[in-house]
Amino acid sequence: MADSSDITLTGVGSPSIAGVSLPANSRYLATYLYYGGGYTFFGPSGYPQIPPDPSDIVFNAKEYHLGRLDLVSFEIYGKAQWWWVIALANNIVDPFRFPKPGDILIAPQESRIIQLLQGA
Repeated sequence: MADSSDITLTGVGSPSIAGVSLPANSRYLATYLYYGGGYTFFGPSGYPQIPPDPSDIVFNAKEYHLGRLDLVSFEIYGKAQWWWVIALANNIVDPFRFPKPGDILIAPQESRIIQLLQGA
């Protein structure tokens, strides 16, 4: 898999982009397609930017966190659903391969996530 610096946005999904064939009523038609390392794949769209902040939580990934950002999220926030926040904050494009043991992750404070989601 390509690292995040090799990933480029190809456009918003449509039946004709990058050989992807989607039905006209697909919920993925408005999803961005990315290309990297010889692959085209769906990626996040519509999420807020998460710039670094001095209040961010620093988290050291353990062996059992490999490919489990949901577990990291649960340990930090008490909810697995915010795994994508950690992925965005750390520029992780392949959540099934990261974090690796020993990786240092940054996680925004919960109050800052809520502000970002509300557009504040």
